[in-house]
Amino acid sequence: MQVRIRGRQVHLMVSHYHRYDPNTQTGGRNTVETKHKFPASALEIPANIAEQLTDEETEKVMQVAIRPARERERQRLERVQAEQVVAAMHGIDPNWRIKGATEFLTDVRSVYDEKGPELDMPALANIVVQCAEIAVRASSISRMPAETSALFLMSLATSISRIATQVGSDAFPAADKGNVKESPMYKVWMEVGEARAALQTSLQKKAFVQKREKKD
Repeated sequence: MQVRIRGRQVHLMVSHYHRYDPNTQTGGRNTVETKHKFPASALEIPANIAEQLTDEETEKVMQVAIRPARERERQRLERVQAEQVVAAMHGIDPNWRIKGATEFLTDVRSVYDEKGPELDMPALANIVVQCAEIAVRASSISRMPAETSALFLMSLATSISRIATQVGSDAFPAADKGNVKESPMYKVWMEVGEARAALQTSLQKKAFVQKREKKD
């Protein structure tokens, strides 16, 4: 019996020899007949076919068709599993999302112009708040929480320094006369001071910053 794979089908073929007939001048050759066929993706020999095969024929079908099909299926399942792992990691990977957000913000910076619509500062400030929340979450599960927290704090410190430079420039308006303590800049200065004091207390608690001893 011959086992051949044609397209998506396995053909089990038998050969018949036809004696030569001098009267009809026919025969003297072999013809091949497909006795059984089944899908090439089959992982077992179909029961109705298996019961008609000898042990030798069964082994031949296993070698040519079934074992290769099982190997292909194993490899397919491995690929599916690997793709699922990649998809799962992609689903929880924040970095490609940060890359996209960075591209959007870079685009905002490049197109923002005084001739265009006024920037929605509350919305921008909310983005900064969200970044801080993400940074806190990231540092809480990081293997190096001190380093990651310091990195984000440094970016905030740099941002405050840039704003300080802008406020100190000649182009920035001075405070109006009157109750300066009601101005937005004074209020934010008080908030910054409280935030700095809170950070100092936390850093002292963890011995990153030494407490100053009061002199008598």
